[in-house]
Amino acid sequence: MPTVRDIARAAGVSPATVSRVLTGKGNTSSEVNEKVEKAIRELGYVPSPKAKPNTPAAQSRTICYTIAREPSEIFGNPYYSNVLLGLSNATQKYGYDLQISAFRSVDQQIEKCLTLYRNKRVDGFILSGVMSADKSSLIQSLQQNSIPFVMIGRSLQHNIFCIHSDNFRDGYVTAQHLLDEGYRRIVFLTESLDVDVVRDRIGGYKQALHSNGLEAGDDGVVLCGSEEADMIAALDEYNSGGRSFDAIIAADSVLALGVLKYCRDRDLRVPEDVGIIGFNDAGFLSKISPSISCTTIRGEHLGLEALEMLIELMDDPERINKNKTVTLPSELIVRQSTQRRKHSTSHT
Repeated sequence: MPTVRDIARAAGVSPATVSRVLTGKGNTSSEVNEKVEKAIRELGYVPSPKAKPNTPAAQSRTICYTIAREPSEIFGNPYYSNVLLGLSNATQKYGYDLQISAFRSVDQQIEKCLTLYRNKRVDGFILSGVMSADKSSLIQSLQQNSIPFVMIGRSLQHNIFCIHSDNFRDGYVTAQHLLDEGYRRIVFLTESLDVDVVRDRIGGYKQALHSNGLEAGDDGVVLCGSEEADMIAALDEYNSGGRSFDAIIAADSVLALGVLKYCRDRDLRVPEDVGIIGFNDAGFLSKISPSISCTTIRGEHLGLEALEMLIELMDDPERINKNKTVTLPSELIVRQSTQRRKHSTSHT
């Protein structure tokens, strides 16, 4: 029996576009409609009962963006805001409603996801911010109940639909940029080691140091708490006992901003004495002085791609246990906080 993917292939469009034509939601041109309808006739496609009009499942037209983190970690983080913006634009484009659910534990997240889906209030889920230790239980629960979902982030142990950036590469590129600017005592500052994203970036950071003949052990990874006082104490402790740094890679943009304040309070010049770079761009990084460099992925693009993958899966639910991975490109944005060579040249 032909699937939405078969129709898309025959019509030369994406599965998400086929879904829009079938449901009449979103804007598609008459030319595209004609191509899809022709492919449907030629292949003898019949929509599944789930997709027929006037059924509870069809009436939902709701996607849930779900995160198992403390609310303070979510709503104060520009990364989640950017992804949410992308999802909001994408759901509007494809005629879906968007629901947001934040949970303090994976058990709460599993229970709520099962309830929402069984009650036909949600058609599928986009998962974000999943802790490494929680992935297996969450994925198994959703797959055993045949619930469509896409995970933002990778999983090497499971066959799932997932989308992410190459975080190992991002860590390597970030550290290499600092090395190219003449920094040598580079530390990686993070609030958590429980997320694969951070672990992969640290792996890339270490590889860049090793490739340049520098020591690349765990000693350069500085773990701090979520409060500003915790970060200050962690960096001060690192600087004691004969150790020092001349560049800091911050795990996210908010932490990078805190590092800049730390340097100012310690009379450390940026970028001359200390270089600062973070991950995930935010509007304030370009507006402060000195502006802060970052390695980033477009959250809006990620949100759109994630939704299109989920629509593809919802239209072909037999692929719930299949593997599909999309790796999005990232971008190194160089700003004043790491331009040591340019700054030194301008003062000679």
